[in-house]
Amino acid sequence: MRESPALSGISPTAKVISICAGNAMNKSKVSRMATFFPFSVFLTSDKPVYSAVIIAHFLARCNKTLDILQKRYIIISIKIFWEHRMKTNHYLCILFPLTVVGVIFRFVELIYGVEADTGYYVRGSRLYIYFNVFLIVAVLFLLTQLIWRVKSKVIPKKSVVRICNDPFSVSGIAFLLAAAGITASSVIRLFTTDSVVRSFVYGVPGVTFRQVLGSFDFWIILTAVLSSVVLVAFAVDPKKCVNRTFLNILTLAPVVHFVLRMLNIFSKTSSILSRAYDSFTILSLGFFVLFFMNFAKMIVGMPSRKHIFAFGSVAFFLGITRIAETVLYFVGSNAHKIDVEPATAVSDLIVAVCICICMIRINSLPETREKTAAADEPVSDAE
Repeated sequence: MRESPALSGISPTAKVISICAGNAMNKSKVSRMATFFPFSVFLTSDKPVYSAVIIAHFLARCNKTLDILQKRYIIISIKIFWEHRMKTNHYLCILFPLTVVGVIFRFVELIYGVEADTGYYVRGSRLYIYFNVFLIVAVLFLLTQLIWRVKSKVIPKKSVVRICNDPFSVSGIAFLLAAAGITASSVIRLFTTDSVVRSFVYGVPGVTFRQVLGSFDFWIILTAVLSSVVLVAFAVDPKKCVNRTFLNILTLAPVVHFVLRMLNIFSKTSSILSRAYDSFTILSLGFFVLFFMNFAKMIVGMPSRKHIFAFGSVAFFLGITRIAETVLYFVGSNAHKIDVEPATAVSDLIVAVCICICMIRINSLPETREKTAAADEPVSDAE
């Protein structure tokens, strides 16, 4: 057998190691000896210069095999990590104490870090910085649910209708209260603020119906009524909400409602990033939009499970954290001059609780990875 030129000039022990390791590489069998091969060549070689040649020769021959091993190690590592990943139950258990800390932190910020007269942050105070850092960390942690689940799963329609088995169950009552809160808060806000719709209803001269159609208030109350219809329909008879095309389309009403509320705050507030109330309200409304968008996807049978939990957790966290400003508004005749709309704030708290109950119910339902024919079949009323 002809000897390789790279093996000439080295000790016999190094030659044996090189040939054995090369044969092992050719057979795709890598032993522990291969890992320490370069070091063994260096120790057993009479000429260190040739040791470098042997190492290069060895690495060239086993490069392909090492690539295969590297891929296998990555797959094994991912598999081990996946088996020990955080379950949805773990997130829900962490969500509640995290929300309690957020509420306490928000109380402290509003009392000591916000000017009562203007609603802007106190100059020189670092409380709002600490709170915003905590907020960012908490939100990012809850959004990691988008990473742990490789693919969003479809919730079968037969399972969706089980979210509200009875309108008088906990989930059914939560959806009914959320529907009542959205409509009631929109109507109360309409007649307690100076709006174009209110002026038109009271017959103020110069206010035309065209101006009413161009105002946010009109569309906010219209989408609020439509949102309430969807939530009531889902609480009373979820089978119809799943099977009827009209109700499927109408599930986008809550999405449009909260988007319009966000735009309304943007249009009426200046220096929005400096105000403690408006910026936080917009953030919570944004995640309400994302949750109800995926809620609508769930109704029509599209993959939405991981997004419901991720965005729903953040929506609940931000929505309940706003309880601090609501409590301070009612306690002590609003001594801290909290600038919020009480009816809308209470309504948002109810919606946040409804989102939490919905997530708990979905977590107890079976899930499937792919969209199957069973998921697309309409649910009969006899079931």
